[in-house]
Amino acid sequence: MADDSVWELMGSMVTANQDEALRCLVARSGDEVCLRLLCYGDSLTAGLHSGDLFSPYGETLQLSLDRAVELWICGLCGETAVNLAERMHAEEICGVKTRLCGQTWNRSGPGLQRLLQDHGFFDLVLVVAGTNDIYVNVAPERVVAAIQDLHRACHLAGSRTVVLSLPPSSCTADGNAEEKSRHEVNDLLQQWATSQAATQQGVALYVDLNILMPFSTENGLWDADGLHFSKAGSRSLGMKLAALIGWLLDENAP
Repeated sequence: MADDSVWELMGSMVTANQDEALRCLVARSGDEVCLRLLCYGDSLTAGLHSGDLFSPYGETLQLSLDRAVELWICGLCGETAVNLAERMHAEEICGVKTRLCGQTWNRSGPGLQRLLQDHGFFDLVLVVAGTNDIYVNVAPERVVAAIQDLHRACHLAGSRTVVLSLPPSSCTADGNAEEKSRHEVNDLLQQWATSQAATQQGVALYVDLNILMPFSTENGLWDADGLHFSKAGSRSLGMKLAALIGWLLDENAP
């Protein structure tokens, strides 16, 4: 964690390895905050890996931007996009009790619509969800519909959104069922996210994680489990996203 940043949860100082999924990364001391961002999703948003366990990309994203922002992170390990969409109103989603990166996790956090309601307006929301769905054989059309519902909840709250594709992994080898589903989800997501209708609704950008986070056991971006970003990978993604979304924040700045 960067020396000039702190984690804050509901006004209380906490460590990054707590069971609660919701965190707020406040701006650096002395900076005037004018924009608020939210990163929402599953364990890829949480930054789970087998090192010091949580290194969310949102942390590096916040520090890499050239303006002060308040950035919230809610990563629910093991959750599918379908469940996140169906439980958007929930005060608490307990998450899936799952063993990842050598640890058993059951992190809890609010549904997206409840988070937007309780914690105010966000200028921009980044959503990473859907990877867990393809591993439990959810139909691609249903996965995309769930991701669209998450974005539309943000749009109804007045927030613009960034659509991030499903990244590759060691489990999505060429030709297998999971890879076919991932490609279909991403094709449908891109078609929707780059359409005029989606832009008018509030989609600000589509980001292809196949390009930003190519899978390899040798590039240092991936954890040993082949499913999660490494600590270096999450940092790399945060820096790359900062370069991509900076102009969007310029548009939103007062």
